[in-house]
Amino acid sequence: MIVALVVSIVAAPAIAQQAQPSQNLDPDNCGAAGRGCASDLEKKYMALAYKLAPDLPSYLVAQFASACAKQLSLRAECERDPKAVLLKLGFPKEDME
Repeated sequence: MIVALVVSIVAAPAIAQQAQPSQNLDPDNCGAAGRGCASDLEKKYMALAYKLAPDLPSYLVAQFASACAKQLSLRAECERDPKAVLLKLGFPKEDME
């Protein structure tokens, strides 16, 4: 009797779940709002930002990485000071605290 009760409790959730539709994931369609996938260079700058400025919100890390990957003139500073780069890009200092 106890075995039957255990089996019915364990099996009940599996029976109640509906099948999930198959997902056709496109590796070229990622990111929020159709922004696309981060390039390898952007990923490098994201990792650097998290290392040099771990208190930055993720949206600023993404902006920093995108700017550093696209603007050659910022790259030397990107390697040293993510917050200074974000200030140059016009983000308020309060967002970085």
